[in-house]
Amino acid sequence: MGLFFEWPFYMRQFLMERWMSVFTAWVYNITYFVFLGGWLWQLFDMTDSELEETGAFDILLNMFFIYNCILHSSIVVINIGIILKEISLEFFEMFKVGGGAGSDYNLSFARVIEDFEEEMWWADPVKLFKNGW
Repeated sequence: MGLFFEWPFYMRQFLMERWMSVFTAWVYNITYFVFLGGWLWQLFDMTDSELEETGAFDILLNMFFIYNCILHSSIVVINIGIILKEISLEFFEMFKVGGGAGSDYNLSFARVIEDFEEEMWWADPVKLFKNGW
């Protein structure tokens, strides 16, 4: 809710959760469509001899798989909304003049690098060596 309505507190304070949300949305959707495509390929690419050997257990497995795909399709729609909203924030925002490098709301890659370098100073041996001497 906070992402779609652009609540300022959520947009500024929950950057790590937003990154994890976008990343897992991409992973989930890619996995979903790969398995769905593989299932459709396997189903419609069967030869006549394979069709004759299809038993009740194979039909049950196919019905179970398509039931789960239909049941979880709403998650894919929500994930697509999350991905499109985060992409749109790079260009324009509802409560600010616009996106861009100086915005507090967008998840630009330059901001990720800057935040990573700022928070992970202890993991950089060059920086530790410079500060230690």
